[in-house]
Amino acid sequence: MPRARSRALRTFTRNVRGLVVATAYVLELKPGKAFETVGRFAVNSTIGLGGTIDVARSKPFNLPYRQNGLANVLGYYGVGP
Repeated sequence: MPRARSRALRTFTRNVRGLVVATAYVLELKPGKAFETVGRFAVNSTIGLGGTIDVARSKPFNLPYRQNGLANVLGYYGVGP
């Protein structure tokens, strides 16, 4: 049972992180990916029991998890390392 709880916590954290990813896409002027990420968050938050189950990646939704963040946004605007 601890393994299932650990996985649920990881999935929940990844789901909440989706809001940061969506914001990064908005800042990169990529509204399509931002809406897709918000849709993924909404599906997992409602059907996925508060984000503890990743149902958005399977049929009929097929919404993949995409990583994005502040580093990508800064790179998009040409800020170097």
